[in-house]
Amino acid sequence: MRAIVYKNHYEPTASVAYLVHKEVPGILAFGGIDLNLSVGGMNPAAVEKMALTTGHLGKLVWMATYDTRAQVTVSKQDRPFVAVSRDGELLPETKAVIDMIKKYDLVMATGHNSPEDDLLLIREARRQGITHIVVTHPMMTPIHMTIPRCSRRPGSAHILNLCTTG
Repeated sequence: MRAIVYKNHYEPTASVAYLVHKEVPGILAFGGIDLNLSVGGMNPAAVEKMALTTGHLGKLVWMATYDTRAQVTVSKQDRPFVAVSRDGELLPETKAVIDMIKKYDLVMATGHNSPEDDLLLIREARRQGITHIVVTHPMMTPIHMTIPRCSRRPGSAHILNLCTTG
């Protein structure tokens, strides 16, 4: 193993990656941030702070996971959630997060959003020139992104490839 990425659903992990990098020679360690409610949801400032953490080892941004509308709905919970869109359009704060991902050349992971939200996120990321995108376990609950849904739009071969291999 050459590298490891630390993920925590509730707090950034770039500082953990930095400590591992200092203490364990010969292995690359990276961290990131998961945009659940504990870090303020769609919070571009939190993404920027993570990217600028000592060592610059924060490389991944997971859109919210356990606090998405899709996850809260499938879990039959009545609690706040992190929204990325409204009425088929990304929210301004979501676009601001994607701006930060582009600014610091980070990897965007789609999180536990609906297939519709995932496709909005991917489209905006690609529009901004982001090339490192992870479709987070697309065929599992709560995402349930089917192969036809991945490939229904013209020019979506890249999404189909992400869904079947990512």
